[in-house]
Order: sequence, then structure tokens, then C-alpha cells
Amino acid sequence: MCQIKGLSKTKIMDRQIRLFAEDICDLYCKAYPDKSTAQTDILLDLVSHALCFGTLCKVADRPAGFILCMALGEVADIIEICVDPHFQNIGIGKALIADAADQARQKHIQALMLEVAIDNDHARYLYHQTAFVEIARRPDYYARKSEMVDAIVMKKNLV
Repeated sequence: MCQIKGLSKTKIMDRQIRLFAEDICDLYCKAYPDKSTAQTDILLDLVSHALCFGTLCKVADRPAGFILCMALGEVADIIEICVDPHFQNIGIGKALIADAADQARQKHIQALMLEVAIDNDHARYLYHQTAFVEIARRPDYYARKSEMVDAIVMKKNLV
């Protein structure tokens, strides 16, 4: 459980993400209304995958954000981090990353990795604030309506 400054009713639900799969998918669809049903189904499958771990954050019993990671040896990939637009910029993203890092350390994982679109300035700012560093780029990785944009590969060392 984690308290976020200024939110007395906020708690981070521990490691039981499989119990909250429906809440996670509903939040994902709300935050990303353009995502396809197939993408949501993939997320649902990952939530129940044995190698995946994560956290659901609730504010006053309402799902406010989640993080989903996949452990791959000494590294875990952040598959998705999502915060309800109504609850952004109040520390939930930072708290989710901190909790994922704690879970990863307990699993003897040495680093977290993620990919982020070069045009996602808010996410890139969050990742820099939480000690992720750029280690590579993938050209033309994400499709936008009229163009392709690069992905930035980032890493956070945990040891």
C-alpha cells in the first residue's frame, strides 16, 4: 500500500493484478479510446500471464492507474503504464513506477525497460524524473495518423 501526497483516499493495491483484470481493461479503454478490441484482449491475456506483475492504483475505490510489467530474466519490460486522465499529474505514475521497481527488486530483477514514442512528452518527462535513461531508438516504430515516429528505448537500473 502506498500513500500519495495530498490524496488521503489513495492506495496502491499490491500484486493482485489478476483479480483486477476487468478494471485494468476498462481503464485502458477509457484512457485510450482509439485502441482496438484486439489490443485490449492482448492486454487482458498479459494481465493473467505468469511472467507478468504490476499494480492497480485506486482513488476512493475508483481505478485510477495501473502498471503492467513482464519479467524476462534479469530485466523486466514495462508493457503498459496507464493513468486515468482525471488523475494525471498528481503522482500516480511515479508511485506506480516505484512500486513496480520494488516488485522487480524482490524478484531479483536488475533493470526495468520500456519504449516510449518520441512525441509523448508527458511520459518522457515522467520517465526522466524516475531515473530512466535513453539507451536506444527505434526509427519509425509508432504509427500516427499521417506519419511514423521513433520509439525511445529507456532503462532504469535497480541495482
